[in-house]
Amino acid sequence: MSQEKPNAPVFTVQNRNQPFTKGQVLNSTPSHYYSFKPKSQRKPKPAKTTLESEVKYLVETSQRLSNFQTKYLHKKTNDLETLQTNLKLINQEIHNKATGLETTEEEILNNNKVAFARINTLKNQIEQEKAMLADLHPKVQASQEESFALNRKALQLSNHLSTMDSQVESLKTQNSSLLNSKRNLESKRQDLLTIKEEYTKQLQTYNDSRLQLYSELKKLNNKLQSLKGNIRVFCKVRPVLASKPVADLNIEDVLITLNKPESPLTFSFDRVFGSNSTQDQVFEEVSQLIQSALDGYKVCIFAYGQTGSGKTYTMEGPRGAQNLSEEDCTEKGLVQRSVEQLFVSSEKHKQLGWNFRFFASFLEIYNEEVRDLLEESKKLKGFDTSLNRREVEVHSYADLSPLLDLARAQRKEAQTMCNTYSSRSHSLFQLRILGEKSQETIEGVLNMIDLAGSERLKKSQASGERLEETKSINKSLSALGDVIQALLQREKHIPYRNSKLTYLLKHCLGGEGKTLMFVNISPLEEDLNETLCSLRFAQKVNSCTISHAKTK
Repeated sequence: MSQEKPNAPVFTVQNRNQPFTKGQVLNSTPSHYYSFKPKSQRKPKPAKTTLESEVKYLVETSQRLSNFQTKYLHKKTNDLETLQTNLKLINQEIHNKATGLETTEEEILNNNKVAFARINTLKNQIEQEKAMLADLHPKVQASQEESFALNRKALQLSNHLSTMDSQVESLKTQNSSLLNSKRNLESKRQDLLTIKEEYTKQLQTYNDSRLQLYSELKKLNNKLQSLKGNIRVFCKVRPVLASKPVADLNIEDVLITLNKPESPLTFSFDRVFGSNSTQDQVFEEVSQLIQSALDGYKVCIFAYGQTGSGKTYTMEGPRGAQNLSEEDCTEKGLVQRSVEQLFVSSEKHKQLGWNFRFFASFLEIYNEEVRDLLEESKKLKGFDTSLNRREVEVHSYADLSPLLDLARAQRKEAQTMCNTYSSRSHSLFQLRILGEKSQETIEGVLNMIDLAGSERLKKSQASGERLEETKSINKSLSALGDVIQALLQREKHIPYRNSKLTYLLKHCLGGEGKTLMFVNISPLEEDLNETLCSLRFAQKVNSCTISHAKTK
């Protein structure tokens, strides 16, 4: 394809000193290719310039412009050819696309239908999404509020965590200090273990010595009781309770003298308690004998005397005293005090390895019938009643009090001319003691007997049932005197079976037994004959001895 060349630009030449004329060629190069400086910026030519130099200058300038024009035309020609080639390609592409548009018009329509259906579907989905968004909006708000709350909580937890971090650091410091303390304590622990071993050895040596001393003390106490007499007699004078004439009695430590008009009579006993003596003073003399029961011996304590001489008061205290548990109660009898001491001593013996159990029973002998006061006065048949009596295990003095109440309520009492509350039977309180230590066992028994009061029929004026009771009481007391007399004379046959009382007490009156009898007397002048009989009976008992005890 031919290409027309553009008209050549017109160049005009202008003399410096005269205006341009038509036909003059001037450099028509655009300003971005070539430009003349203003006259004010041109350098002044030398003053001696001639016309030749100006012509030469113009020729040179024309030649340069011609070269420039040639190059410019050549470049534009190339650009035009390039544009023509691109135009052909564009026309071909337009033709191809027009052909493709014709063939795909139906496809585009189908696609439009599908697109419109898809758009409708999307619109429905958008509506549904909007409805869901409307429903989710409250939840979103709630979630936002919850998120805010969680953020606040997270902030609090963060602050708390910071606090905990500081506490952890503090705890680490404390832990380090504790570890140091632990090491120090471990060192001290080792020292203490060493000291403990030494102390254990010393303690074992001490316990061995203590056991040996206890055994020796036990032997010495038994020897002391034997030296004092395995059958001992204490005399106790009842306080004056009424404004009646009092007999002339002189009382010393072991002597009591009845100053009768015809001649004074003096009796000697192991101990004599005046009418002003207290229950504390009486028990102080008995306490070592009570200890023998815990050491495995059979101990028997009698209260003997005429009706109204204070036997029951000595053994059980006043009526209702068994309900008094105060330690400073001065009215409690020997029964309560003895049981208290045994429980206290048994606790101390636990340190030596001994464990004790206590079993209590309460019998009465009424008209030669043995009755169980803990079983509503149930009659026990036969001589040997140890197997069918009721025994109650007691663990403290508090367990004993209701048993004493029950027994006292069941015991036979009646009013006579000698006493308003006269006991018509012998009561026997028995505390059986079982001790265990390793392979060693001991069994002791504490019997406390409140004998019925001796009476003279002439004075008591008993009749009917009271008469039979008086005969039975006097008979059993006489049998007790016979047994003691036989023991005194060391006879081969001891008449224990002459009464239920002596048969029940045969193990205490003979063999391994230790016996103490309180002879209770009245200080009144009207009771002087009964007092004299009681003192004579007691002095006969005081001259008897019994053998030693054995440990199983």
